[in-house]
Amino acid sequence: MLDKKYFDIDVYVDGSYNTGLEKVSWAFCIVHDQTIVFEDYGLVEQEYARLHQVAGELFALLKSLEYIIQNKNESKIVMQNNIIVKNINIYYDYQGLESWINGEWKAKDKDVSIIVERIKLMIGELKTFDEKITINFNKVRSHTGNFFNEYVDKLTRKAFC
Repeated sequence: MLDKKYFDIDVYVDGSYNTGLEKVSWAFCIVHDQTIVFEDYGLVEQEYARLHQVAGELFALLKSLEYIIQNKNESKIVMQNNIIVKNINIYYDYQGLESWINGEWKAKDKDVSIIVERIKLMIGELKTFDEKITINFNKVRSHTGNFFNEYVDKLTRKAFC
């Protein structure tokens, strides 16, 4: 039997609100060994535009977790043969992400509450995989030169094009 090899992935998430367009965007990138192995970005459904960048931040996390779950068997970053992700390190610049997920904050808006619950369910699903995956939240200050945080910030703007 092969020994299992464990590794970490870093997930950088961001959201943005474009005042002129009155649209919200989200973006994320998945990093392993300081290399971006996957990225995605897009616009949030217009019904959530009233939440401004908060919706983008939440959807970035939601979309990244969806990607990880959907690709758990095929993706080179998640689970393949004897290589298993042990830690998913989520980097964000909006405190609400972690505070809502860990229950420190209670969402006052119904839509925020629904999205947060979906994220919690996904985190729960990740934790039921064969190997227990640890989710670590890490706050980074925005616009301070963190390469990957700046990168997803640019992707959020690209989504508006």
